[in-house]
Amino acid sequence: MGKLFIKKVKYTGEKFNFESPEFTGGLNIIEGKNGNGKSTFMNLIYFGLSGKVEEFSSSNRETHREITQDKNNFVALDVLLNDTPYTFTRYINSNDITVFSSDGPGKVFPIHRSKNEKEIFSDWILASLGIEPIEVFQGTHNSIINFKDLLRLIYYNQELNPKKIYKPADSENFISDSEQIRKIIFELLVGKTYSKYYSTLAKFKEKEKEKNIAKGILEEYIASTKWTTKEEDLNLVFLNKAKQEKLDQLEKLMIYRDGLREQQQPKGQFYGQINELKSQIVLDELKIVEKNRGYNEIVEELTKLRRLRESVILETTQISKIIHSHEKLSLFSADTCPYCLREVDRKEGHCVCGQDINEEEYERFFYSSDEYTDILKSKQKSVETIDLAIAACQEQAGVLGKEIEDLNSNIEEYQNQLSNWIKDYQFSSTNQELKEADDLILSLRSEVNTLNGQIDVEQKRELLQTRFNTVNSQFESLRDSVRILEGQASADIKTKVDLFNTTYNDLMVNTLANCRSAKIAYDDYMPVIDEGVYKEASSSVAIRMMYFFTLLKLSLDESEVKYPKLLLIDTPETAGVDSENLLNALSKISDITKNHVDSEFQIILTTGVNKYPEAFSKYSRIKLTDENKLLTPSP
Repeated sequence: MGKLFIKKVKYTGEKFNFESPEFTGGLNIIEGKNGNGKSTFMNLIYFGLSGKVEEFSSSNRETHREITQDKNNFVALDVLLNDTPYTFTRYINSNDITVFSSDGPGKVFPIHRSKNEKEIFSDWILASLGIEPIEVFQGTHNSIINFKDLLRLIYYNQELNPKKIYKPADSENFISDSEQIRKIIFELLVGKTYSKYYSTLAKFKEKEKEKNIAKGILEEYIASTKWTTKEEDLNLVFLNKAKQEKLDQLEKLMIYRDGLREQQQPKGQFYGQINELKSQIVLDELKIVEKNRGYNEIVEELTKLRRLRESVILETTQISKIIHSHEKLSLFSADTCPYCLREVDRKEGHCVCGQDINEEEYERFFYSSDEYTDILKSKQKSVETIDLAIAACQEQAGVLGKEIEDLNSNIEEYQNQLSNWIKDYQFSSTNQELKEADDLILSLRSEVNTLNGQIDVEQKRELLQTRFNTVNSQFESLRDSVRILEGQASADIKTKVDLFNTTYNDLMVNTLANCRSAKIAYDDYMPVIDEGVYKEASSSVAIRMMYFFTLLKLSLDESEVKYPKLLLIDTPETAGVDSENLLNALSKISDITKNHVDSEFQIILTTGVNKYPEAFSKYSRIKLTDENKLLTPSP
């Protein structure tokens, strides 16, 4: 699968600069005392790979002064991506990365996703590594897994609490650090088919929403048309057949009536009045058909408006619950410390930690009470606007209904008047036959017009039914695909977890003297040591480090594992781990890579002076001292 190597790290500014030697495959060590720049070196790499480094921002409470007070400064990473050379360039305080290749001009990628950006840096690099960006649904929130998320199991940062296996997310909150997100990160890096499974699952969720909307519109349309007509419920085939039969009868009657007229000419003026009255009846019937069509269109619009109103009311209810929860528990307060829960005098435009809040970033995880109230008011205003639109449609429907009723009354009056005229005139037997033929013609025309109205309604219904059938078929197909892929992915991840546990157990029992068994759980992929027996805090360094080592070994041993064969380790001597245990843990690098050549993987390790096994001294690439710190003044 994909492979990512760091070949060179460069920092350039008007005041300071740094350029590393060229790194190779295999192990690369940067050693030095605290304060000489080891963590800064790792931060430069992480920043160049699209990560967020708080101390590089001048608005942060604690800043890296050499960098924040520098000007025109940027980080450039020379990398090998699947053995193809690239240079990633990112300016400090910039949210863009320019990717240079040897065969073309640089291409600028934004780091954060927005509605206007079709492709971001994460999409490009994940595609290069053979990993498909997937959309994750968590309740009403959905997000896309980025390359920065996967770095949480590639970059072993200097974590003050190494019991947390994953590197903290750049924007740490209950969504970005949820168990579901952590599981997906592991599955994408280790599993064979999880990328396809999650991408198909996202399509399935969208199609399910589309299917429900199509079904709701169809059902609402059917319900609304039932009370607009009292005719027999027929489908389009039978309606067209019935219409054609009526037209055939009408054609025969017209021929029959014309023959009767030739036999006896009517009394001029009186017959002309009768014809005029009949024409008026036909004209009014045509008007009724047209107004029925307009009425049906209004009913369809009312259906859409009512569904929209329900959706907005549901959103309003959810926001009201959020505001209520906030007032009771202050769950989403931007002015509350997430650790001690005390109120903080937060400066506008800054987080409670002091960092600058970038409002242009795509994701946002909390709002203030005022903002939630403004959103609620906006939603309530939307409901009022929709209600006005519904009222307007109902009023228009009422007007059309009254006009249709008046036209029916007119037709009834014309027919009564026609009947009275005919009674006043003494017809011969031929005249009586003409009367009967005309009555039948009028009746047939009325039936044809009624059928035309039913056909219009049924055609719209058929379109909605066809739309629903198409979407439902796609939904069922995706549902079947999700079930198949889920089964394949579950079987595959179980195999991978078993392989992981074999290596992890071997590494742990050879690293910690009091460890007898080690594995990760199938449900959350987190370590379980000696079936859950408490271990001292210093053991957490080995527990976490062996977890990362096992991921690297899996990627070397199993070709289908998508872990990019790169491991970044920043100063692991934390949590009170003693020197002997640290060296023993680091020595396991030899165990996990002994059957592989250096060109297959890369480990970059920053650590204290000589705080690594003696056999690793040949891998030392940079030695930082008080006289030779990482950043040096620019010439």
